Amino acid sequence: MCLAFLRLGEHVAAADEAEELARFGFQPPTDTYDAACYVARCIKLAEADSQLTEAERKQSAQEYAERAMKLLRQAVKLGFNDVAQIKSDPDLEPLCPCEDFQKLVAELESARS
Repeated sequence: MCLAFLRLGEHVAAADEAEELARFGFQPPTDTYDAACYVARCIKLAEADSQLTEAERKQSAQEYAERAMKLLRQAVKLGFNDVAQIKSDPDLEPLCPCEDFQKLVAELESARS
């Protein structure tokens, strides 16, 4: 369902469905990681949503970034630790400049050493 909502540009519904996936998925680490990716994709959709004011676009994008990072941290706690995938996943690209994202990546890389 998330992909369908994303393709339709329905970022609110996509993010909500993603969080449901994280809550009820069959493979918690992977499903929660996927949910983080879906929510991260909502960032660009919110930034381009012409039905929102500029302030609303910025606020929505920031909220999606926070939600995506929360899910990503949760996925790591559940055992998702593929730092190479996290660093290279195009879905997570909107999070790359975030200090929180960089910190999480650094923690994962340091844990592997």
